[in-house]
Amino acid sequence: MIARYTTPFMRTLWSDDTKFAKWLVIEIAVLEGWVKTGAVKKSVLARVKKKARFTVKRIELIEKKVKHDVIAFLTNVAEHVGKDARFIHMGMTSSDVLDTAFALLLIDAGKKLLEDLKLLKSILKTRHPQCKVFAKVESKTALKNLEGIIEESDGIIIARGDLGICIPIY
Repeated sequence: MIARYTTPFMRTLWSDDTKFAKWLVIEIAVLEGWVKTGAVKKSVLARVKKKARFTVKRIELIEKKVKHDVIAFLTNVAEHVGKDARFIHMGMTSSDVLDTAFALLLIDAGKKLLEDLKLLKSILKTRHPQCKVFAKVESKTALKNLEGIIEESDGIIIARGDLGICIPIY
């Protein structure tokens, strides 16, 4: 991220500390699932929840040696958890953690952006009522959320490739 263009919220959200915190939430959620199946005892989960933590600096140090971010993270967590660490990451791949954490971070970012856009719209409505907010719809994902986009926008610009609609500026 380019610091001068980043809000404090987004800087914190996309930090290594937040990323690893999401990884830990996911690892514990999966462990909770294993408890529900009976493959892991509740006491193991309780101990892991109590002891599980990490430090970014330690993860960075381990990663320099092992050349793998998830292994470095798991190694650092294991240093705190002890023998019960063998149940963490059970049945998972690195992508399971990375993709899920990324999705959770995108959700958090999207919620914040929506809040900020609603605030901007209310400010514009008060200070510059002639100013309209247009949404540019370019993807299939946006089409799935079209109802919400229409609700929050004064108009829509639909673009596909080089095609688009030109809106005159008054």
